[in-house]
Amino acid sequence: MLGIMGSASASLASTTCTTPDPSATNWACVDVYLTPSPSELFTDISGLQFQINNSPLATIFSATNINEAATMELFATLPDPVIVTDYVRIIGGTTTPFSSGTSPLFNLKYGFSAGVFPAFTIDTATYPPIFDPMTVTSDNILLKTEYVLNSGSVSIINGFPLDVTVGGSGTGTVTSTPTGISCSSGTCRYPFTIATPVTLTAAISNGSCFSGWSCPGGTINSNVCSFSSYNPANTSGATALINLMAAAISGQTTPQYCTLQEAINIAASGASILARADILQENLVMNRTNTTLTLKGGYTDFTLASTGITTLSGSLTVQQGSLIVEKLAVF
Repeated sequence: MLGIMGSASASLASTTCTTPDPSATNWACVDVYLTPSPSELFTDISGLQFQINNSPLATIFSATNINEAATMELFATLPDPVIVTDYVRIIGGTTTPFSSGTSPLFNLKYGFSAGVFPAFTIDTATYPPIFDPMTVTSDNILLKTEYVLNSGSVSIINGFPLDVTVGGSGTGTVTSTPTGISCSSGTCRYPFTIATPVTLTAAISNGSCFSGWSCPGGTINSNVCSFSSYNPANTSGATALINLMAAAISGQTTPQYCTLQEAINIAASGASILARADILQENLVMNRTNTTLTLKGGYTDFTLASTGITTLSGSLTVQQGSLIVEKLAVF
């Protein structure tokens, strides 16, 4: 399956994206442009077909020819568990062939529930051209989506959804510039205009630490993931990992520490370091002359007794000083 997200400018919008149904509050207009090269005009094509892939919660309302006299037929197939496919067949015929030298343009209108933001792509492999002496591929088709939200209060021209996931044991929120994403857990989705900058910022709550980004196609700077030019062909989504504080020093209510290493580096000789009952990914080094520390694992709450075990995914090395370990597994 081939996904063409589109790179058309806003000026290519075929029509104003008005509501497809009086009851709809969120809808999308999907423009499909057939773009032959100068040596491959559509003049001789008597028919072609393609399918639009979209979210199961998107409902198609209409399919319209914009600049062609050709007959357009729409066949909505039954949805499978993943996608709904809208099979579109365009019949030119001998009396109304595609216009010589033009790029045929068609418009499909969908409605969807609040927060769904269907991702529309095009598939030319499943439904190849019919009665067609020319090969139509993804190079000949451009798809552009305009999302209209909240009964017209927001319009996102040439948009495509970005998925942002917040994972980990801690709490915090990822927000976006431009506005649209405000995500505290799980996966959140919002469409952004293709080829424009998008910035994602993670803010943590007390008792949590920001552990890092997965930001394919973007740039990471501390708690910020930024795309200088949002390109869904390179970016399927971004993930922020926010975890609970990993350690505390016995007798101190604050501060707590994001890593065991931070606590080991600062604790006074004779102190006990309390480790979160979790899988902590660190390479831990004890390298403090004339210092003895006790590392106690298994805490779900640093103010209460240990009830579990801490797993260190990494290594534990004692170079100088003494480290007494309790309830800690290393692998």
